[in-house]
Amino acid sequence: MTREISDFAQRVRQRAAVGLVVALGFEDEAIDVIDNMGLLSLSHDDMIYHVRLWDAHKQGMAVNYTTYAFLRLEMSAPLTKRFQEFVAEVAGRFGQKPLLSGGAVT
Repeated sequence: MTREISDFAQRVRQRAAVGLVVALGFEDEAIDVIDNMGLLSLSHDDMIYHVRLWDAHKQGMAVNYTTYAFLRLEMSAPLTKRFQEFVAEVAGRFGQKPLLSGGAVT
């Protein structure tokens, strides 16, 4: 796994981009390795914490942009559908309507 992350870190540096390693959670040693490679670690709990700080408008913008990216940039209708189902499931857990109407972003 370290080799894969190392290769990823190299591609990130070549592109002068920001590289994120996203996982359900990390051991402290893994965070150190990721940080030393110039990447950022983002756990499930980190994401929940940061997204809760967003107001509904920012959350809606994030959902809409992600849908747009999956549909128009990645050109993946199955990925878009899975994402929209995920958004609807999460919204349902909190008794909310999804932030996206379910239609494709144009």
